[in-house]
Amino acid sequence: MHDHPVLNHPAVQQSVEFVNKSFRENPHYSFGDWHIMADHSIQVMKYALEIADGYPVEVDPLVVALSALFHDIGKVVKADEQTLLEKHEEMGREVTKDLLPKLGLTQKQIKQIEEIFSHENNSLEKSIVKDADYIDFYVNEKLHTAAKKWADETNNFDRLQRKFDRFEKMLPKSQEISRPHFEKLKKKWRVS
Repeated sequence: MHDHPVLNHPAVQQSVEFVNKSFRENPHYSFGDWHIMADHSIQVMKYALEIADGYPVEVDPLVVALSALFHDIGKVVKADEQTLLEKHEEMGREVTKDLLPKLGLTQKQIKQIEEIFSHENNSLEKSIVKDADYIDFYVNEKLHTAAKKWADETNNFDRLQRKFDRFEKMLPKSQEISRPHFEKLKKKWRVS
């Protein structure tokens, strides 16, 4: 994974600070360690940019970066676990509504980011962000170990099974990036 020039954009820098602060102040859905979700969000942003760079269709790297960075920000909302699992994307729109206009983005960029928070959105950018989320899950040992522990304790392995089921639906570049990590984790957890 390489450093993309958009990572130095002031909007990205300000948003990374916002994500870190939000998870630090609201660690309730971070497996007992706010760093897990904050670091995950940053890694998802980097993977999303790597996927977007290799895609033949032009996507706005700033929209991809910020959408990926904010993909789990709704999990800082104080709500019950089921609500956070099912609605954190939509809740992310609410969490970022005051920040987005202050980042120097165009109205088009803000609208695209807000639309990516929606479950109805099927854009290439949304697919890139989702794939990047799964890639980091396969790669990030701290994250997948904490998620596995949570799943074992709450009898929610079906939530993790979806992470494995998603692989075949990923974009080709995403599969290429994640395949060795996916296979290793699948074997480790004895998932079919």
